Amino acid sequence: LILLDLNLPDSKGVGTIESVHAITPSTPIVLLTGTADEMLGVEAIKAGADDYLVKDNTYAKLLVRAIGYSIERNKLVGTNKIFKSVIESITDGIITIDGNGIIETFNRQSEIIFGYKAAEVLGKNISALMPEDERADHQKYTRESVLHAPRIINRVRDLEGTRKDGSQFPMELSVSPIMFNGQKIFVGVVRDITERKSTEYALKESEERFNLSQTFANIGTWDWTIETGELYWSDRIPVLFGHPKSELETSYENFIGAVHPDDRDSVSKAVSACVEMGVEYDIEHRVVWPDGTVRWLHESGDVVRDDAGKP
Repeated sequence: LILLDLNLPDSKGVGTIESVHAITPSTPIVLLTGTADEMLGVEAIKAGADDYLVKDNTYAKLLVRAIGYSIERNKLVGTNKIFKSVIESITDGIITIDGNGIIETFNRQSEIIFGYKAAEVLGKNISALMPEDERADHQKYTRESVLHAPRIINRVRDLEGTRKDGSQFPMELSVSPIMFNGQKIFVGVVRDITERKSTEYALKESEERFNLSQTFANIGTWDWTIETGELYWSDRIPVLFGHPKSELETSYENFIGAVHPDDRDSVSKAVSACVEMGVEYDIEHRVVWPDGTVRWLHESGDVVRDDAGKP
């Protein structure tokens, strides 16, 4: 804390405050002067002083109050600087809006995601960052935030965003309300999920190709995690057992139950031999469809083991 008297011989008036802040910008300054000049006090505060006191009217209690206020104020300023630094360095876009949907803050990552500088969007409605055909809905949700809260508040949603150049992209958005200075504001966390969506699309496309190839070849695949008993089979397996696709519950019991009664023992022994002794699993057996039709299937497979030889 610095108590500064502008009446001292080496003082340069209000400019002294600026000189002090140039050396130690975070140190609080309380100005003491014998001049009851309100304009001087205003100039001092503008220059960076935390408080202004006239010495003739300065009682000990008042001085203590001014000192305490200055210290606490600078602590708060320091905390705000740390908070702002965190917000600016985070890898997600952070946008705050008021109750009318007006953008109040727009961090650096938001600038990267949307292509706007903060100054270009501050004061505008958040719907400006949405596709044009969806802007009316977003403005409605903001106006009726209480009514639509279950749909948009404290939930993570995937939706489309619009960049400055007009291009659209998939983004993940979560919105949470907070109270700040007695006012409710909304904090939006935005993440560009273009890469994730591309991966999901590629995976879906690969699965579709896999299912089509199994349909054309009339084959199915299954794998069984012996340790946990978990069983997976492809959509074609129920069809090979005479059931509509995806309508037969995946279980080892349903598999054995579909095998012809006269073949169940040989199938079970073949499975055990493969698991326990490493014998190749290659067998032909009959299955009985729900309508009584008997079909022949050929199965082949092997056990995947860990480094210790455990399946």
